[in-house]
Amino acid sequence: MGRQLGVALCLAGLLAIGLWFALGTTPDDPFRNEPSEPNELAPVTHSPPPEEFVAPEVVQVAENTLDLGAGSAALAGTITNPVGLPAMAAEVFLYRSLLPTDVEDEGGLSLMRLIDTTGGTQGALRRLGRTNEFPFRREIAQGLEKLASVRADEAGQYRFTGIESGSYLIAARAEASLLTPSPSIEHLTGAETRVDLTLFEAGSLSGSVVGDDGSSIADAKVRILGEVVPVEAGFGALFLAREDLLLYLLNPVTAQARTDADGSFRFTGLPFLDYRIFVE
Repeated sequence: MGRQLGVALCLAGLLAIGLWFALGTTPDDPFRNEPSEPNELAPVTHSPPPEEFVAPEVVQVAENTLDLGAGSAALAGTITNPVGLPAMAAEVFLYRSLLPTDVEDEGGLSLMRLIDTTGGTQGALRRLGRTNEFPFRREIAQGLEKLASVRADEAGQYRFTGIESGSYLIAARAEASLLTPSPSIEHLTGAETRVDLTLFEAGSLSGSVVGDDGSSIADAKVRILGEVVPVEAGFGALFLAREDLLLYLLNPVTAQARTDADGSFRFTGLPFLDYRIFVE
């Protein structure tokens, strides 16, 4: 009998709790809300699915003209070789500049703002001597994004059209020249901008590796490092001009090779600098 009464009381309690939650208040609650008219349901609408992104179509308009189909700006000009003649069939590149605005505003940057000094200045100096990459900061090393290229015509003329607004760099190269950047970064807003460019001659470095007895050493590893700045000078007060920075970003000042059977090595396409040579 007692067990049946307990079960009945338990069921009654559960029923009361259920009513309390259903009504949102207890029967004796003076702040109980009176029943209200049901809210009118808003019509359900569905947003159209986003359109699939379609990359602009790059169109070769003429032998020396490329339309990027992305905007209304344009870049055009003439490429000449180191002696001032039209650089026929020179390869012309269009880069998007992602470099910090300070590079343009200040005409360059101090090396302390360009060099990755992780591990301290001495660590950066040591990396100069043992790696094949100049230790630029990441935002500097990845500051130029190649977008397109075209061949100059027999008069050395080129043209890029359909460029969206932004900051861009023109660079070009031909046989026996460096990949030569324009002197400045162009900020395009819609009109056609003219950028003429004279190519820089490329340098070369060659030599041979011999042992103490004068015999040639084959398959020796040779590394070279261009002295953008004298390493012993440190980085504190040194400044790299914008033109030099752009040149070294496009033309690595470090390289490595192996000697051939008679111990000889040769490096080409080098900026004109003093180079340190390391042999292993």
